[in-house]
Amino acid sequence: MTDSAFLQSLHAQFATPPDRIAGLVHKIIGGEVTSMHRVVNGYDNEVHRVTVDGHAPLFVRIRRNGEGDFSAEAAAMESARGAGVPTPEIVALDRVASDDAERDVMILAAAPGRALEEVADDLSVQDHHAALVDLGRVLARLHEVRMPGAWRPGPDGRWPDPAELRGYFIRDRLAERPELVRAGLSEAEIERTFEALQEDPAPHTEPVLCHGDLNRGHVFVDSRSRVSCLIDWGMWHAGSTAGEFGYVWKTFGDDGLEAVLLGHRAGSPTDPELRRSIAVSLCQTQIGHIAHHVGIGDDQGVRFNVARLRRALAELDRPGRTP
Repeated sequence: MTDSAFLQSLHAQFATPPDRIAGLVHKIIGGEVTSMHRVVNGYDNEVHRVTVDGHAPLFVRIRRNGEGDFSAEAAAMESARGAGVPTPEIVALDRVASDDAERDVMILAAAPGRALEEVADDLSVQDHHAALVDLGRVLARLHEVRMPGAWRPGPDGRWPDPAELRGYFIRDRLAERPELVRAGLSEAEIERTFEALQEDPAPHTEPVLCHGDLNRGHVFVDSRSRVSCLIDWGMWHAGSTAGEFGYVWKTFGDDGLEAVLLGHRAGSPTDPELRRSIAVSLCQTQIGHIAHHVGIGDDQGVRFNVARLRRALAELDRPGRTP
């Protein structure tokens, strides 16, 4: 099953009655809903694109899975916006009676610009590079936001103990060895990956605000190839720049990472210490990504994520790289 088919199957299991969504939107902004389109994307939220007479399109996100309500995500978005990062306007946080229970809702205004994945084929190589350099500038502003703890606070507002959090993470990744074997990784590759798992990719650094899910569908650009909005903050967390760059490397490739680093100015794109920390971070997160795609039977996703892991391992083993 491909990841797309898995999402279709997952989202087919739930649906909020359209009249309740329309009633909620009418209560908040007035006007009559003229159209409603289901957007199947992501694992945690039921999403509808809604148009209302006299208003720009809205996106209604209804919490289905994941941790807590939308308040922490909204706070992260507001912190990012305060640092100069373009985020979607939050129209309202509310609740709606769904098919089985009352569920938390976030209503967002449509993002300005167009998703990079929609315009990528129309952009010149230079314009695409310029967009990713600007993404680096935007991330530099985001990473100026210092966070009071690691990962995310619990429902009681307390942040997890960093040592315990890391211990749980390592334990869970080690338990995914069978999935790495099924993915076709050799014993030597698995052992090298687990060696990287024991390293701290960003020692002696304070946690910063991270988006956590940067890809071509979540980066919007304007007609000048400048970043106009970063959408979908569901994976926000307090983490490291190395972790954010690792995900950028995974989704945008070698050239994309170099462009983002040029804009961010966290260090030279050729700095061996920076490149190593990014590679270590990517090795660690790829374990869970590979296990997920093995678990749902997504062969294409397995191949893609294994290739990214092997690219990170190759970076770690380049001559001159020191542990």
